[in-house]
Order: sequence, then structure tokens, then C-alpha cells
Amino acid sequence: MTTSPASARHHGQRRRKLGLIVLLMLVMASTSMLVPSASSGRPPLRFVLATEDAANLVRTEPENLTEELTLEEAQGGAGTRIMQGEINDPADPEDQWAKMQHVHVGPDGTNTVVHHWQNLETGGLEGFKFK
Repeated sequence: MTTSPASARHHGQRRRKLGLIVLLMLVMASTSMLVPSASSGRPPLRFVLATEDAANLVRTEPENLTEELTLEEAQGGAGTRIMQGEINDPADPEDQWAKMQHVHVGPDGTNTVVHHWQNLETGGLEGFKFK
């Protein structure tokens, strides 16, 4: 699948955000802001990739078979549009990008949910994450 200039720009903006987060974590670690001293008695901190809202952690890798299947279904085009008329992000204009959600209902009735973006011009899908 070819990538449109708009999709490439969108992906580049997300990559830059991730780069800034990683850079900030490296600076903090190098100045001992994240690494407790041996005498503090605290365990070492681990890095967790999070959105700008720290309460909403972003997880993009499946943790079990059900999540693997759900992700594959979403990557194959399953899902419905959500939040229509509610997205005001200039990086994701609603006339070009649709916020999508795919819900996989397991045999035991549990829901596994994946959100992603769909480019309305090309149909391309990206930004898969578990909710």
C-alpha cells in the first residue's frame, strides 16, 4: 500500500512526539531524576510509553492470543467509526482521518477493544492501540 503525503505527514508528527518523549526520558535518566539511588530503598523505575495525558497509557502490542486476533481483525479493516464530530485536532482533521474502534467479543463474553485511525482518502489504517 502506498502512503499519501497527508498520511506520511501524520505519521511523521506522531514519530516526532515519540522522539521527544524518549529524549525527555533519556535526559531525566542521565540527570538521575528517574534512577533512585541505592540508598533510597526504592526499586528502579521502568519506562512506560504514555500519551500526553498520563492517566491514559497507550499499549500497542498484544498480550495474549485474543488480543492478537483482535488486532489482526482491525488491521484487516474491521471496525466502526467513533467520535464523529468530536475530534478537533489539527493533526487529525476529520475530513481526512476517522477514529475507528473494533470490538472483539470472546466466547466467554469479554470484549477486547482496539482503536485506530483510518485515512478517508486512501483507506490506510494506522495507530493501532488497545483500550
